Amino acid sequence: MGRPSVTHQVNVILNEMFDLGKSRHKLKASGQAQNNITGISTMLSYTDGNVRFAKWCKSRYGICYLREITPEMAELYITELHDRELSGGYIGKVKSAVRKLDVAMREKRWYQPDAPPLLEPGGGWHSDRHPERAYTLQQADCIVSYMREHTRDKQTANVAWLQRVAGLRITEAVMLRGQDIDLDTCTVYAVKSTKGGRPRKVNVDPKYRAFLERLKDQSENHRDGHVFQGRGHRGQSLAKRTQSAVRYTCECLDIEHYSTHGFRRTWAQEYHQELLEQGLNDRESRQSVAEGLGHGRVDVTYSYVPR
Repeated sequence: MGRPSVTHQVNVILNEMFDLGKSRHKLKASGQAQNNITGISTMLSYTDGNVRFAKWCKSRYGICYLREITPEMAELYITELHDRELSGGYIGKVKSAVRKLDVAMREKRWYQPDAPPLLEPGGGWHSDRHPERAYTLQQADCIVSYMREHTRDKQTANVAWLQRVAGLRITEAVMLRGQDIDLDTCTVYAVKSTKGGRPRKVNVDPKYRAFLERLKDQSENHRDGHVFQGRGHRGQSLAKRTQSAVRYTCECLDIEHYSTHGFRRTWAQEYHQELLEQGLNDRESRQSVAEGLGHGRVDVTYSYVPR
């Protein structure tokens, strides 16, 4: 008999916790709620979330058994979901699913009882504010400079720097076209692969005009008008290659890795400070930052810019 798939392992271990019809209220009163799954919809949600997580671990780290999953893998997976700007509700469900998987594996002795938890207690991502997960201006400069010198795919450095100077999501940066760059006004239009399909205009500091000009010139040499080529080269997208390059560079430079999303926070904090210096109040500055980031609510900026 061959090795069971990670999908099969997830189904087997969660099915042992599935106890349809039991009163969750009574289980909570007896302290057994975390060891049981009593609802069908909850079971389906936990199974789906953990199958996706296990497949990601297998693809990224080559694991064959669930017991090989480490807390570092779980944290990186949640960070990647955050980078993709999935909803806080979805990320919260995934975190709950992973914690339930952790409990199940301890029950089955796939993990030792004293092993560190896959995820620390806490709610969904929207309940966590992480404006400190931004690279400083100096760190961003060092990371991109190192990437330009040492990475094989030089495009990754320009993708990261574009996120830094324009606050774009990584998918938005990768899909930028030359026609989306307005050198006269020093603005970038995020049109393709935006969240919710909503286009927006982003003001870029004029000191980065030369960089935008190079990107625009670069796009004129490409038949499809895009700035970057090989966006799905050899089965790995340019976005993933950029994320891997940033991660590796941070390790080399001994800089805490905040993923490519950290560059968006760097842009947001710098832009917010510039607007304050221009005379806008905090609320007005945050409104402009939210619009530049592609968010409709000002309170989202507290995840990017500290109070």
